[in-house]
Amino acid sequence: MAAESTGPTPVSNGRAILIGTAWINVPVMVLIFGGWAGLGLTAAALAAFRDTQSPAVPIVAVILATTIPFVAAWLWWSLNVPKWRMWALERTSDWPSLQQAAIAAGLIWDERKPMGRLFARSEIWSAHDRKREADLRLKHPPMSGSV
Repeated sequence: MAAESTGPTPVSNGRAILIGTAWINVPVMVLIFGGWAGLGLTAAALAAFRDTQSPAVPIVAVILATTIPFVAAWLWWSLNVPKWRMWALERTSDWPSLQQAAIAAGLIWDERKPMGRLFARSEIWSAHDRKREADLRLKHPPMSGSV
């Protein structure tokens, strides 16, 4: 008879970072650079109609085409980093080490630094996910110097 699994399959820090990068940072880059590529298409389309439109239309279009991709990418990051944290907390035996690697990889912010604390506050957590994360963190000692 096969042994039953008692929980999620553990992963190495490197694999967790690789999965986090594919899950979070790759879509962020696609949203930003794909959106900015759309800026060229928007500019070309507006150039074709420039004689029939207000002079403000191209300016507004450029502002929107540059800010919407950034906002969409930040929203993706804000919603998915908490999900990745919980996924990683369930599968790692050494969260402080994984957390340091995630900071070094640019996956999460270093909350020990003022800007890191500020940007980490943009993570979007549900009350249920926040409780689940707190429960998962109980099995890991805190990172030295953490706030």
